[in-house]
Amino acid sequence: MRILGRLAAEDPAQLAISCAGETITRAELAARSNRLARAFETLGVRYGDFVTIGLPNSIDFFVTVLACWKLGAVPQPLSPRLPAAERAAIVELADSALVVGADPADHPGRTCVAADFQPDPVLADGPLPEVVSPAWKASTSGGSTGRPKLIVAGAAAKGTPALAAAIARMRSADSQLVAGPLYHNSPLTASITGLLVGQHLVLLPRFDAHRALTAIAEHRIGWVQLVPTMMLRMLRLIEESPGAYDLSSLRALWHGASACPPWLKEAWITLLGAEKVFEMYGGTESQAATLITGPEWLTHRGSVGRAALGEIVVLDADGKKAPAGEIGEIYLRGPAGAPPSYHYLGAEARKRDDWESLGDLGWLDAEGYLYLSDRRTDLIIAGGANIYPAEVEAALDAHPLVLSSVVVGLPDTDLGQRVHALVQARPGLTVDDLLQHLGEHLVRYKVPRSVEFIDEPLRDDAGKVRRGEMRDAAIARMTNVLGEQMLGIQEISDRLEIQELIVAYATAIDSRDYDALDEVFEDGAPIDYRAFGGIATTFPEVKEWLRQSMAQYPAFQHLMVNPQIRVDGDRATGRVMCLNSMALPVGAGSGEPPVALLGMWYTDEYVRTPRGWRISRRGQQRSWVQGLDLPTAPTLI
Repeated sequence: MRILGRLAAEDPAQLAISCAGETITRAELAARSNRLARAFETLGVRYGDFVTIGLPNSIDFFVTVLACWKLGAVPQPLSPRLPAAERAAIVELADSALVVGADPADHPGRTCVAADFQPDPVLADGPLPEVVSPAWKASTSGGSTGRPKLIVAGAAAKGTPALAAAIARMRSADSQLVAGPLYHNSPLTASITGLLVGQHLVLLPRFDAHRALTAIAEHRIGWVQLVPTMMLRMLRLIEESPGAYDLSSLRALWHGASACPPWLKEAWITLLGAEKVFEMYGGTESQAATLITGPEWLTHRGSVGRAALGEIVVLDADGKKAPAGEIGEIYLRGPAGAPPSYHYLGAEARKRDDWESLGDLGWLDAEGYLYLSDRRTDLIIAGGANIYPAEVEAALDAHPLVLSSVVVGLPDTDLGQRVHALVQARPGLTVDDLLQHLGEHLVRYKVPRSVEFIDEPLRDDAGKVRRGEMRDAAIARMTNVLGEQMLGIQEISDRLEIQELIVAYATAIDSRDYDALDEVFEDGAPIDYRAFGGIATTFPEVKEWLRQSMAQYPAFQHLMVNPQIRVDGDRATGRVMCLNSMALPVGAGSGEPPVALLGMWYTDEYVRTPRGWRISRRGQQRSWVQGLDLPTAPTLI
């Protein structure tokens, strides 16, 4: 707050923010936020309290954030378009002292004010006693999991923005275009940093490609942060009207938030010059981050850069460092000795030792440059093959008539899942044209089995997508069309969860993580593995037997296919084919180990538990064996 006071004193008439024809100077911003802070204080807001802010992009949003800081409170922004039930869950989690932009009827027992709330003009607008909020923000997350969580910043609302501004190539003389929704971390962080170094913020109420391009020329924008969705929409307009938009004032274009298709980034490098295009990868948690310049990217095409803050590693399923070029899960940790950069409310970090994961998959090259694949939870497994939606979406978006796309996995009785594409397109695009285009860019098994054209944007203004909701909606639409021929959403969800359970079993065995089987089997579940000379007993005794018996084999892999699952309330039965390839033990100096192949069926019973579906009984049906002598055994258990 001291910095904003100094800026207001140095040049009170300097424009601080412009938005939709409204402007506010530095002096006016200081006075309005002072008065609003006093109003919040009369409403009961105190030091350390969370204040939930459900406001659209506006000058009022910034006034509200500053008012919170001036009381030592923690601003907790969220989307003003959230359903009341989802917002209520977040407010309860934060135990908010005040909810701004909400109907009191939606939050019984909470103090709420409307989006157009104005403080009593008799309240003073002079400076307040200086106080420092213990956390400068508390961001909301959890849309992809359905369970809200708060990511509370580890940094207090103090300090100098000079270092962050220098890393981001910000200059105080620049105007900054704020194109994304302020309830998302990146637009909020970038705009606050710009405000604190004295930039004039040009704020879009909502992203619109034409308005963004027009604002760059009108306000001589020097610094902008975009997401690939915005970059694509703006590029399409530039291509439609060459020379219509003046981008000559831009000094720095930053992008992040989601993987950028290489062809799209290359187009922007051609437009602006490589020295003006920058990319950063990291999370709201801020443990670590990568950075890459345009010239670097041209020699490491597709990379998001090397670690510029903290450390980044890619780990395989066993928690070991993956070799260069091998896809694994990305883990981050902060600089040695640094205090925690955040803490969660409503969630626990996904950790391996002191490394934390944000759920992304990717790989590192030999020079330490990071490349993103996709979200771990978005992975589609079709017929045993891993398909990354981001790769398919990049190919879809490369078609000149595609405005945006989202790829989801739909249940399939043959493949387990099939690739389904949701596409927002310009008039004239047909499914045949699109599939022909995809056939030139993707291997056949990655090409969507079905395509659905959607009239509305598929991603929000920050480029985010609620993939689970879109998948459920696509299933519901198909149910409406095909009626009783389609399964209900609950049964589809149950079947997919059971299929994931089957995959979890194979993953645990193949990675020798036998303790992970505790999340697969119900305790005491009878298991009969005598079809291949094994034992018949209960879990967890079988776990220890597997741990010992499988240790003699140098390597093995279980391919689980053709699941046949029947759900009946909280119980289910299933039959799944397994191909087990095993490297057999050999003596010293005997050369490459021989390989045995085992074909079988698992016959299962499942039960729904408070922790999800679990296998409650398992048997084996022996199909065939190659390369291994086994005693005669029952063929059906």
